[in-house]
Amino acid sequence: MNVKNSVSLPPVNYFKVNTKYKRQKNFLIYVPIQKHRYISRINHGPQSNSQNYSLNNIPIFKKILQKNIFDNFLFSAKQQIDHNQKNYLENFIDKKNILKPQQFRELLPDSKLVVCSYPQTAFIDSIIQKPTILVYKKNLWPYIEDFKKVYELMEENQIIFEDAKKASEHINKIWNNPLSWWLKKDVQKARKQFLKKLNIVDNDERYIKRWTTFINYQIDIKNL
Repeated sequence: MNVKNSVSLPPVNYFKVNTKYKRQKNFLIYVPIQKHRYISRINHGPQSNSQNYSLNNIPIFKKILQKNIFDNFLFSAKQQIDHNQKNYLENFIDKKNILKPQQFRELLPDSKLVVCSYPQTAFIDSIIQKPTILVYKKNLWPYIEDFKKVYELMEENQIIFEDAKKASEHINKIWNNPLSWWLKKDVQKARKQFLKKLNIVDNDERYIKRWTTFINYQIDIKNL
């Protein structure tokens, strides 16, 4: 693609997303990597057994998180988990806390806190709407140089962790009122800088203005 002739516009799937922090229910959603036994396609990020850290975080959460928090810990996979994974999970999590596939977006608006284990769509969906933490392995998810400073800023403000133990300790501290941490000036600055890199804006009017300006410009060019 010729970068000089390309235009970056806000993604339309985030238009009209509710970013107001309403009263939430008392649960934490954990979004794991969807592990597959065999590699089936070219994909960014870890493959096969390299994805194990996502499940290995769970006994750490169970050990470190306060009981009242872990009792409300919901495991939300994108797709159906296999029999072995289900058996593993049931050693740590109550069956009722293992959600059906695709329930994440349904429950996201009511969640108190979201913990993602990979920096892709679910993390973006969540950080737009809710207090969100990313617990991942940096070496398995290389980012482009342009994102280096904003990732460091999110680490400084405890949005990003590599250590599930440290993430759990942070969750224990903020659980009674996650918004008291999330709405801090520096935390919001890190969040907004990350979304700005993805060309995502919180303001619906700005969404409309960016798109209408682009479309009107294209119409004017064609009418020349």
